[in-house]
Amino acid sequence: QSSWQKTDPRLLLGRSGTSDPYLVFNFDNFKVVKTEVQKKTLNPKWKFEKEFFYETRYADRLDKKKLIVECYNSDLVGSDEFVGFCVVDLHTLANGPVHHSLPLRDGQRAAGRVQFDLEMQEYSTVAIFLRELKLVAPDITNDMFLEYSWTQLDANKKRQSGFTPKPKTITATEALFDTSPFNIQATIHDLMVEGVTVELKAKKTQTHRMLGSKATIKLAKYLQNSQVVNYPFSENLVLENGVAVSQIRGFISVDNLPKTAQVVGGEHTETGCTGRLLLDWLSPPSSFKVRVMAPEKEKEKEKGRDRDRDRDREKKKDEEK
Repeated sequence: QSSWQKTDPRLLLGRSGTSDPYLVFNFDNFKVVKTEVQKKTLNPKWKFEKEFFYETRYADRLDKKKLIVECYNSDLVGSDEFVGFCVVDLHTLANGPVHHSLPLRDGQRAAGRVQFDLEMQEYSTVAIFLRELKLVAPDITNDMFLEYSWTQLDANKKRQSGFTPKPKTITATEALFDTSPFNIQATIHDLMVEGVTVELKAKKTQTHRMLGSKATIKLAKYLQNSQVVNYPFSENLVLENGVAVSQIRGFISVDNLPKTAQVVGGEHTETGCTGRLLLDWLSPPSSFKVRVMAPEKEKEKEKGRDRDRDRDREKKKDEEK
């Protein structure tokens, strides 16, 4: 399942005079969307954004699936004139850069160039396992337990969470807990910035100074490999005032990771794709090239695109109001 978004296409037409162009985006015959007609211009820019979920049973065949972008010249009399088209396979969209700048062709004839941003993220049902959770703290009581939850709300504004049963073994300073796995809907980007929060609670005891202390297990440092199996972790449980009062240890596993994520920065042109892989084990896009610009310049260029997109979105919201 993928979330797909297109933003603000631009067009440069290789013809004289004026045209009334519009674009048609056909996403694997699953979704077809069309921009508005721009009147009397060869260099139009559209305030255009669409978002939808795309589902396929054949995620391993994205290179065989296509996004087709067609340009037409609107005609009040008769059929609209076909100007040109370009094609991008979905593997390149899912693994390549957000920004695309591609030539339009009518047969062998160059017909112009289209530029657009497309964000595509793969959602997967990710299973998270916390094993052999050990609480290390002074004055542990036998009614203490751990609540663990994903830091991000799901699509229904709910937080995926679970509870440990009573400790398997307990001493004055250590308690060992069993846990059950829990599932989340997440992208690689979600997993890189979110994590699992563990909070210390008790069924009866209400005044113990450690209750309410929390630790967050960030997943980013465990995602450097495509297989996350029984990685050891150790985090301090911290009160709201920032004081660490205990420690949680254990092993973490993550199953069914998303297989795709778009590269950082770069762009896709007729000569290939540039950018930087978010994680080394992710598949590169077709015709992938090593990033050629310095990281600082790439970041600044990407920030500029983000600012342009944010500004256009805010302007669109104001116009709708």
